[in-house]
Amino acid sequence: MARRSTTAPGTQSMSGRCPGMRQMEWTRITRNWNQAAGRLRQRFPHVDETALSDAPPRVDEVARHVAARHDLTLHEARREVEDLLFPVRLPEPLQRPAG
Repeated sequence: MARRSTTAPGTQSMSGRCPGMRQMEWTRITRNWNQAAGRLRQRFPHVDETALSDAPPRVDEVARHVAARHDLTLHEARREVEDLLFPVRLPEPLQRPAG
């Protein structure tokens, strides 16, 4: 049976990417956790600062905390957190022609 995507057409969330890519991105984010936590606090003002003092091992833990503090479903919170922390980047143009 084919798996259905819950992502709206024209958008992409991290859950649509391969699990290895998501883990690599999460590792990069946790290395710069102070910056990521600051962005989370700005977007979600009701998060508990002590809960964000250290990077959690999985992004799902952040989503659960955001959902509980901001009256969101887990799905809504996960989508919001992923959109904030895992922006989809457009390809950058080459600085010089190939060849």
